[in-house]
Amino acid sequence: EVTWFHNDNKLSNTPNKHKQTIQVAIGNNYNVTLEISNLAATDTGAYKIIAKNKVGEITANVNLNLANEDDTEPTSETENSAEGSTPVFVQKPTIRQENDGKRLIFECKISAEPKPELFWSHDDTTLQDSGRYLIYCDALPNNTYLTCLEIDDVNSSDGGKYKVLAKNKLGESNAHIVLNLDGPDQSSGGRPTFTKTPEVRIFEESALLQCQCTADPVPSFAWTLDGKPIALGTKYKQGILTEGNTHRISLEVFQLVKKDSGAYKVTAKNAKGDGTANIQLNIEGVDFKLPDGLAPSFLNKPIIKQDAKTATVQIDIAADPNPSLFWVKDGKDLMNVDKYITRIDRKGGNKYSIFLDIKNLASSDSGLYKCIISNEVGTAVANVAIKIAGDKASLEQTDKLAPSLEKAKVTKDAKQKSIKFEYRCKGK
Repeated sequence: EVTWFHNDNKLSNTPNKHKQTIQVAIGNNYNVTLEISNLAATDTGAYKIIAKNKVGEITANVNLNLANEDDTEPTSETENSAEGSTPVFVQKPTIRQENDGKRLIFECKISAEPKPELFWSHDDTTLQDSGRYLIYCDALPNNTYLTCLEIDDVNSSDGGKYKVLAKNKLGESNAHIVLNLDGPDQSSGGRPTFTKTPEVRIFEESALLQCQCTADPVPSFAWTLDGKPIALGTKYKQGILTEGNTHRISLEVFQLVKKDSGAYKVTAKNAKGDGTANIQLNIEGVDFKLPDGLAPSFLNKPIIKQDAKTATVQIDIAADPNPSLFWVKDGKDLMNVDKYITRIDRKGGNKYSIFLDIKNLASSDSGLYKCIISNEVGTAVANVAIKIAGDKASLEQTDKLAPSLEKAKVTKDAKQKSIKFEYRCKGK
């Protein structure tokens, strides 16, 4: 089932204005198209497609700008200048940990045309893509690239100065990253400690507040706005992603209005103490332009594994930028961190594996679990029906695949003053 929206208004299938088609391609693939005829200024705005079946749904967004008749381009299209551009680092390099600190990932975002060559070095020694080192570069929209260096089995000798050099025929640029492994091991847990500056992301109709802390055992989290407790529900959704002793906490605020501005505070608490982080959200003057990137999409069907009394659901996705997520069971948010633990593991580039651990299995754990995965570009929903028989957990409807959408193909017909959005949709 496919539905199209323009500025949140559902579009009817009208051949003379909004022609909508679905064609079977190969296997479980479908070509889904919206063709807009007789283009006018009122056609400007945000278009959204929702593809849905019994096991999930996915959304994708594209923005159409009709500022003048001679330049009818959606914002998802990439404009390449004939001359190109020299490499420029458009985002400060970052370092993050995975696998309980045994893996380090350096990330840099670069703008360049044509695509640059990348060279990494450590203390002036060139690094090769082999052994403990994994080097890759993922293409993003608008002539931007995400270059990454992953180091496995990290040890004290990995400390020092790292440099990444980006070079194309028009020039070159470099960025430096200093890694200090002499300080205290933040990944060892203990009392909750917030380790990164909180981030705020603005979506089209919601805001996402994100923090990261280390703690062992897993803490509980509570949010306030201007000193008043926040009740989680339809308006506020909390997500907790755990990797070892590192926990990424998110609060998504829906149906944004001016009064949602203010001072937000999150308090993390466990048996060893507590910690807090503060975030200021200002709704006034926010530009709601839809960003580029990749909406979350499913790479395969969910799977379930069991170890004694713990069942683990795994969902593999692709997304850029990195997504937030939360789980719902039978319509109710999962918030019991002692019973349920959500983890996310980046597999490289824009690919992730999402895990839900269900501890102390009981017959009451049977039911419909829903994983809602979002980033600035779109939202994907996976429906996972779990059945507990005795002490065994299994998935129902494992032959079904939740919908996923590839990036839109946009075709413009200047003579007919029409534009066509076409998605390749996969689902079963």
